[in-house]
Amino acid sequence: MANSAAIQFKTSGNRDDNASEHSLEAPPPYTAFSEGADGSAAAPSSTLTRTPSVSTTQGAEAEADQRNAAEAESSSAAQPAFRPTVQLQIHTGGKRWLSSPFSCKSDPAIPIFSVAPDGKTVLADGHDDEGRPLYISLKPTKGSGSGSVRHLVRGDEYGAGGEKEIPDPAPLATTTYRFGPGRPPTVLLGHPADPERVEAIEVASRSLVSRALEMRTSFGVFAWRYARSKEREACVLGVGPDGGAAAAAPDSLLVFEHLIDGGDGDGDGDGGKKRAAQARRANVRRVAQLVRNSEFRTPGTSVRTAGNGGRLMLDLGGFDEKLRERVQWFVVATALIMLKYEVDRRRAAQIAILAGAVSGGGS
Repeated sequence: MANSAAIQFKTSGNRDDNASEHSLEAPPPYTAFSEGADGSAAAPSSTLTRTPSVSTTQGAEAEADQRNAAEAESSSAAQPAFRPTVQLQIHTGGKRWLSSPFSCKSDPAIPIFSVAPDGKTVLADGHDDEGRPLYISLKPTKGSGSGSVRHLVRGDEYGAGGEKEIPDPAPLATTTYRFGPGRPPTVLLGHPADPERVEAIEVASRSLVSRALEMRTSFGVFAWRYARSKEREACVLGVGPDGGAAAAAPDSLLVFEHLIDGGDGDGDGDGGKKRAAQARRANVRRVAQLVRNSEFRTPGTSVRTAGNGGRLMLDLGGFDEKLRERVQWFVVATALIMLKYEVDRRRAAQIAILAGAVSGGGS
């Protein structure tokens, strides 16, 4: 296989998006996560915050966000420090505001690069072939029935255009998006060639008005959520030569947490449920975070782009060594679900605006 200094991947193009085709020579430099100025790690919270890609249910989402913010204040100080052991770069163009809501074409191939301390991309097998992704998220070539399917595969099993370089490569994770209410996406995790390790995981929303997702697996309960503005401001992404922050604070910060079981509460009724919820929030550990800012977001996208890529940082130190790679596949697959949901909400908002304009013009 010939070495390649840069690999080009097409993303879902918009007429006003100059980044419909990116030349990925190297992602932004790797910067180690450091603790805040007071010596404590940036404290996670179970609070959600709105982004520009919210749907028409803004009022309900805001109310849920404020309620979660008040409940999280008492438990955030007990969180362990977040120290990334792995950093990846997700490259996808997302969806701009000035684009057609009826264009449902998604990226045929989404590359995920491994990031070395010097900022260069590296191969999964350690060969010196800079520019080839560690993973690729692909749509299957054959029809997938009543839903949309994406496979997460190893980058060294495919060429730059997403074509197979070995026969029948086994996906690391398969995500199936099912249409209709009450039918959340599912992730089939693990190699199909090893039935004992394959696990079907449902990725469900916490509530009708929440953007947070929750997943129950054989190795724990996990959740993706949007960080609050205070968390984003406190997120220090390394220290520069001048002693200041090495990278700008995130415009968007998605947090992946391990929800450690805190018991079922003391007693029944609303009081017991409330105590159980408080114990649960107090026993969480940040496993990963997806950072998007001027340095880490996919080139050619902006803070207003929905579903664009960024820097995925993982702290796998709390897992058994044999489980870490599988957790990494799971984090990547579910991070892509969060990005797809951003695009879906952006499309729904665009359709609502067009519907309002049409109804207003006809009156």
